[in-house]
Amino acid sequence: MDTLPEYYGHMAFQIIILLVTFYGNFMVVLAVVMFRRMRTITNYFVVSLAVSDLLVAMLSLPFRIHQTTHNTAWCLSLEACVAWIVVDIICAGASIWNLAIISIDRFIAIVLPFRYHALMTPISGFGLIASVWGLSFVMAVLSFINWTDYGKPHFNIFISCANFDPIYYTVVSVVLFFLPLYIVFVMYGRVFTVALNHARAVAALQTDRQATTDGGRRGSINFLKEVKAAKVLAIVVGCFVVCWFPYFVLVLVSLWDPILLSRETISPEQAKGITQTFVYVLPVLNSTLNPFIYALFNKDFRRSFAKIFAQF
Repeated sequence: MDTLPEYYGHMAFQIIILLVTFYGNFMVVLAVVMFRRMRTITNYFVVSLAVSDLLVAMLSLPFRIHQTTHNTAWCLSLEACVAWIVVDIICAGASIWNLAIISIDRFIAIVLPFRYHALMTPISGFGLIASVWGLSFVMAVLSFINWTDYGKPHFNIFISCANFDPIYYTVVSVVLFFLPLYIVFVMYGRVFTVALNHARAVAALQTDRQATTDGGRRGSINFLKEVKAAKVLAIVVGCFVVCWFPYFVLVLVSLWDPILLSRETISPEQAKGITQTFVYVLPVLNSTLNPFIYALFNKDFRRSFAKIFAQF
């Protein structure tokens, strides 16, 4: 099957995204591995997030590029389709749950700073990472079962690779997206409330000489550093929501009320535009953005990246 000219641009975009995603997230992992000062519990969570994005580049995007070269038709086996869906679920689930545990980490660092080192030990940190990947893997494996019509085939490759199981995708959306997203919003809401109260307290005490002591300055500097780190990670969360929220809504709507996206409601051109934007572009783009966010807003990662480039 020859690739139609209208898909050349999409194919080129996906290849560029694959390369940038791989090298960008590889740099994040390399920065933490190479430099001892980067080996913090928070950065281990960031590495776990980067690994999920690396897997998108290595295992998921090649399938998507192959599908695009065949004009979005699925030309591989049913087994390959199942493997692609499983990889996508694992990577998406691990990404959002990594963001959730990062938000919990920032919550403890800012709201409960004196208990941080007792609560966020290497053992508890790696335990959380293992739990994230374990949960994502289990939810992905459960896709082998047809939750809506038990025992009946639910993977379909007639036109494209798809899993037609509304109940399963509803459960997955709640467990791997909406629940961790709720945790993220609650944690960061509390973090920025505390940060705002702290800023007001500092402003009120600026006329007090005691507020200018070395201890006071040191405490404020440490607090501001933690808040700045939280802001960077909040930007990561914001990008994730923009890229993935429309996708999950679109999937649920298409499974439970397909008439809303049928020819009777919207034109084929509109349906194609929605699918390309919210299914093929934004979710993939999310895996590319995180390393650039760190490079722009996190001084430690920026310095580490510069040192890595200087060595080559």
